Amino acid sequence: MEIHLLPEHIIDQIKAGEVIDSPAGIIKELIENSIDAGSDKIEIHLVNNGLDLISLKDNGKGISYEDLPLAFARHATSKIEKFEDLYHCSSFGFRGEALASLASVAKVTCLSSTLSEPGQKILIEGGKLSLHEKLESSRPLGTEIFIKDLFYNTPARFKFMTSQAGEKSRIKKIIHFYLLSHPEVEFSVRWDDNDKVIYPKTTQKDRFFKITKNTEDETFIIENQYDDLELLGFIGKKEKSRPVQYCFVNHRPIEDDRIKNTINHTLLSYGWSRKQDWIVNLSI
Repeated sequence: MEIHLLPEHIIDQIKAGEVIDSPAGIIKELIENSIDAGSDKIEIHLVNNGLDLISLKDNGKGISYEDLPLAFARHATSKIEKFEDLYHCSSFGFRGEALASLASVAKVTCLSSTLSEPGQKILIEGGKLSLHEKLESSRPLGTEIFIKDLFYNTPARFKFMTSQAGEKSRIKKIIHFYLLSHPEVEFSVRWDDNDKVIYPKTTQKDRFFKITKNTEDETFIIENQYDDLELLGFIGKKEKSRPVQYCFVNHRPIEDDRIKNTINHTLLSYGWSRKQDWIVNLSI
């Protein structure tokens, strides 16, 4: 048996499974890119739980014509230039893998504009660049990306996806993460042909009320500080069959069963329940 090097587009399709395993994973990466770009307004539209279409539009800094193809290239990033930068990286992502992986398993259209360049467009299908041009007319500052026909060229990925209800639940969880961790950003979310739901800029407390349907009278607010550690938490008094429970460290969503179980055990020790809404913020 001869050993040979795999073509780059096949490498990308294989690696996509490490980064992009579901529509929820794509939405996570896109929202984080938008927040890293300084956006304070993000619009999301999903069709068929993202399998047919994921559309995200932001008002961030945008991407220049020269950089737009690099945004979808492997190991291309604006976040680090030297090894030491890893110790000071404050953005969500820095590896430059997500968009390259995404573009290898979907049909992608991306429009962007910066303060100095009024508009550029790129089309990528299955990892192959088919169009890169400057737009004749200007567009609003920021980036708009359309992901169509997810996994059309890697149908085996569908075997690893859950039911429609399960996938929708995963997507909602991801969106709620960023709604709660970044209340200073206005979000709008639209599912299929339904009306979009708008989440205006607000405080984290009010976002908690909107998402969990708790009122101020139905919520415990906890604030504490120990050395350089600050804690802020909101706990709903009602028990629910599917409570909203999230932990954030320096505004980053953290999913860890040990942390979640520790918080729930603490609630139990105070006579509360495991089935209450809560969010806990840790600032270090």
